[in-house]
Amino acid sequence: MLRRVLCLLFLLNVASMAGQNAPQTFIVPGPGEGDANSIVPFGLGSPYFPFLTGRYQQVYAAAAFNGPKDITGIAFRPDEGNGPLAGQSLLSNVFVTLSITNKTPGNLDTVFANNLTAPPTTVYSGPLRFIWPASSGPARPFDIRIPFQRSFRYDPSLGNLLLDVTVIEGNSGGSSTFALDAAADSRFMASVSLQSTSPTGWRDATGLTRNTGLVTQFTIGALGGLTVAAPPPGVVRPGPGVIAPTVIRKVEPQFTDEARAAKYQGTVVLEVIVRADGTPNVTRGVRAVGLGLDESAINAVRQWRFRPAVRDGQPVDVLLNIEVSFNLK
Repeated sequence: MLRRVLCLLFLLNVASMAGQNAPQTFIVPGPGEGDANSIVPFGLGSPYFPFLTGRYQQVYAAAAFNGPKDITGIAFRPDEGNGPLAGQSLLSNVFVTLSITNKTPGNLDTVFANNLTAPPTTVYSGPLRFIWPASSGPARPFDIRIPFQRSFRYDPSLGNLLLDVTVIEGNSGGSSTFALDAAADSRFMASVSLQSTSPTGWRDATGLTRNTGLVTQFTIGALGGLTVAAPPPGVVRPGPGVIAPTVIRKVEPQFTDEARAAKYQGTVVLEVIVRADGTPNVTRGVRAVGLGLDESAINAVRQWRFRPAVRDGQPVDVLLNIEVSFNLK
């Protein structure tokens, strides 16, 4: 009997721990429909919106969070004014980072660099596809989801939370355009954004501040088994039997004006497939440093050329991480 009781207590404890570790969600500023809407940053480049690239920052007050959180995902929802039909949108290249900032919703700076008061963590990079089913309001489902590639440990005692979205390549032709639900609640959030028709618009240092922000659903808890994806078919990793690729032509990345002005240094880490013909394909960012240096590193590495990796005497596609350092001299 005692053994059965102990087993039962153990199972109850395991179930309780599983419940505590299970992913949960909460919404900032709250579950109700917001009183505004925004097509940036995720509508950039869509057929009815001329801007191709851009940058967006949104600050969330620490008061909106009850203690430290492991943030493993964020989601947004279509505005109630959108048509109820299903839709989809594809952004070709996006960087999403989270960081701590000492800026509050009431004093968010128009200069992006001034809002970055701590090194950012890249939680997603690469192409981003949104697919949403037909729905109706007023408060629609959070179907515009960003699947994190890396969790972010947020401790509100250290400062406010800063979301930074850089759209390097906007929506491809034929994608749907949409506005997202936003709220003018300066107690908990505000935003600064810049859109540009220039292919290098994300480099610009200043934007337009707004006392509104996207209504955001946060997922907290374990990543639920999300790991770095296995190499695509036909792509190998460096290891026994594989001769690693070597650089034969290297293009140095350029410091951005905002990074130089801030005397900001760091090392960007990119995941790259070096093809059998020696050309690189940047698949995602592993470590970001912000201030436009991540995009500068991508642009530089795309111009590199390699002597390809070799396995069994034959050139092969290989997946590896490449470090790009930015040092002021």
